[in-house]
Amino acid sequence: MNLIFEPEFNKPFRIVFYSCILICNVAFGQIIESNSISADSTYVNYFEDGKTQRIQLFENGLLTGPSWEFHPSGQIMIHNNWKLGKKNGREIIFDQVGRKIRSVNWHNGILHGDELSFYPTGVIQKKIVWVNNLKHGKSIWYHNNSSPSAIYPYEKGLIHGDVIFYDSDGKENNRKRFFRNELLKKKTNENRYCLSSHIWGSGVMATELGNFLAKKGHVIHVISHSMPVRLNPFHGNINFHEVYIDPYPLFHHQPYEVALASAIVETVKREKLDVLHVHYAIPHAYAAYMAAQILKDQNIIIPFITTLHGTDITLVGKNPAYKPAVSFSINHSSYVTAVSESLKKDTEELFDLKNSIEVIPNFVNLKGYDREPKDKRQYFANDNETIFCHVSNFRPVKRVLDVIKVFKKSSGSKEFYFNNGWGWSGQKHCGKIIARFRNLG
Repeated sequence: MNLIFEPEFNKPFRIVFYSCILICNVAFGQIIESNSISADSTYVNYFEDGKTQRIQLFENGLLTGPSWEFHPSGQIMIHNNWKLGKKNGREIIFDQVGRKIRSVNWHNGILHGDELSFYPTGVIQKKIVWVNNLKHGKSIWYHNNSSPSAIYPYEKGLIHGDVIFYDSDGKENNRKRFFRNELLKKKTNENRYCLSSHIWGSGVMATELGNFLAKKGHVIHVISHSMPVRLNPFHGNINFHEVYIDPYPLFHHQPYEVALASAIVETVKREKLDVLHVHYAIPHAYAAYMAAQILKDQNIIIPFITTLHGTDITLVGKNPAYKPAVSFSINHSSYVTAVSESLKKDTEELFDLKNSIEVIPNFVNLKGYDREPKDKRQYFANDNETIFCHVSNFRPVKRVLDVIKVFKKSSGSKEFYFNNGWGWSGQKHCGKIIARFRNLG
């Protein structure tokens, strides 16, 4: 290893020379070999007053070994380790008087392990757990007396679960529930929560289709107001683009369709997409049409497929307030599919269509639901009892009460059991369903 000082250069020139090498190339963890500089060397650069600013070791043109950066006072600022151009091991950051303010663990260039931040007193300020560059597990913030101030549960980079806040005496003073980074809205005087429609049937089917196509080698870009529940963000062919809506007091309701259309336009242009596939006619088909027209004005042609899922036609779509826009969007889609023959028939009866509709039924990946040889019936009912199964998000349109009425008439029983499989979106309606069941006598 060669320690390079180059005494024949004056200080300003020496600073520029070494800064050029380190600033331009250290971001990539490597240097560019040249005839005048060895690729196996220790590089040192300096402040204008001659004090050392940075010491780094290179091997075969790649940062390898310990590295140090210093404050102008001479106090160490950052100490870390590199292996073949990537950070590895513990990185520690100090303030100007030598107090440790942050430490983080790296593995092959990605964050992996505990990240700690410190108060000037040395007490831990926060602790974050990283797994493969994503926050995963409990992240804890602390008061300066070492008692927790907040606990954030992370799952693969997303806040998922109850965020709990504490006062300096350790007493809980607030709690917020998140579902994959989305704050669940709590209704006044009710311990029930609701989620937006991106987790319902159309969102699930769209996401599973994207996951499947990604496995087949296609590059998928998902555009939505929040991360879909079933999306696999860790697959290399899947990309997520969030639709941002800035609140503005002029509007009673924020113009999501406009923001969505703009997001589609920007994504198509940046990623050079070949086709759009929109699920649920309102508002996605209309936003796709607007985006296609904006792109057409820029000499970019993008076809879009509209898939109809059910209530977007039979409930929302036939509403006079939306019907003209739904009909227009379907007729101007490049291709239209429906998830059932019944839905196709309803759509053709409700709207004046010029486009044909192809039926592509919903699907289930059976590989994800292997049957177990052991019978689980005994976990739910006795041998002489009948089991009624209803799978939905328990919205009123799903006619859950009719299922209960049939159960009551066929069994004569006043007792029933709700399996907790409806998720947060269904709990919004379950209290009313239970109350109405009790009124049946």
